[in-house]
Amino acid sequence: MRKIKYERIEDKRMYILMIYDISSNKKRVKLSHLLEGYGSRVQLSAFEFLITKQDYEELLKKINLLISSDDSFRIYVLDKQSKGFTNMQESIGADIYIA
Repeated sequence: MRKIKYERIEDKRMYILMIYDISSNKKRVKLSHLLEGYGSRVQLSAFEFLITKQDYEELLKKINLLISSDDSFRIYVLDKQSKGFTNMQESIGADIYIA
């Protein structure tokens, strides 16, 4: 009987939570459609993502084109193993935080 060799393939994706509060209906709908292309809606204005770093950076660029200083947008980068929060990385826009 042949032995099957199992190799662990390291998952290079990041677990991310994005939450927003946008008053403009038109902008909010555009943003939610954009986010649905990358992740899963978990509440009306909250999305979860299991995403590669490259896709994450691409998504951030697209988000920056949609939001303005009147909007609130928070991004939490979570540790996949513990589901714990990592440290604050940067902020974008007026009230946009990446944790």
